[in-house]
Parts: sequence; structure tokens; C-alpha cells
Amino acid sequence: MLTERNTAYTRIKVKSVAGLLLLCIPALAIGWWIHSFNAVDHHEGRVALFNSYLPELLRGRHSITLLNLFLTGVAIALNVGHWSKRSVAWKIIAILVIGAAGLLFCLNLFSLL
Repeated sequence: MLTERNTAYTRIKVKSVAGLLLLCIPALAIGWWIHSFNAVDHHEGRVALFNSYLPELLRGRHSITLLNLFLTGVAIALNVGHWSKRSVAWKIIAILVIGAAGLLFCLNLFSLL
């Protein structure tokens, strides 16, 4: 019984950390766009600078946005479950990840317009 509880708690920790790491990729993409926006004065230059950070596969019109939507959705899904088995610290981490992922999800949806 004790081993099963430790295994379940370890799985919860791994899912929380994985969700946090998956959230870093969309946050980095938003950070790159903010840097590109502040570094160049005209839109074509901003897009060219932003695309220079990305591999060729992700330089499509909506490819980075769709990837970010997928990753934020997975980060939310990994942090939603098992609320009753989490300690207070892991619940706070999960709430922060869900909040940040929700914000990034909305920002990426807005960029699709």
C-alpha cells in the first residue's frame, strides 16, 4: 500500500513538472516575439527576425501558434487531475501552471484571428 501511494505521488510530481516544462516552449515563443517586436521598427523585419529563431518546419503562417495551443492544452491536462492526492505545494504549482497556460492559450487563440 505504501509503495502504491509513493508511486502515485511520484507520477503526480512527474506530470506537474512535465506540464511546467511543456509550458516553457510557448512562453519562449511569446518572449521571442516580444524581443522581435522591440528590436525592429517595421513588421516585415519583425517577422523575419522571429522566423530566424525557428527551424524551417515551424516557419509557416500558423504552425507555431498551433504547436503552442497543443502544448498549452497538454500542460493544462497534465496539471488538472488528482487534486485530492496532491500536497499544498503541488496544488499551488498546478494552479500557477494552469493559470499561465490558460493565459498563453488565450493569447495564441487571439493571434489566430
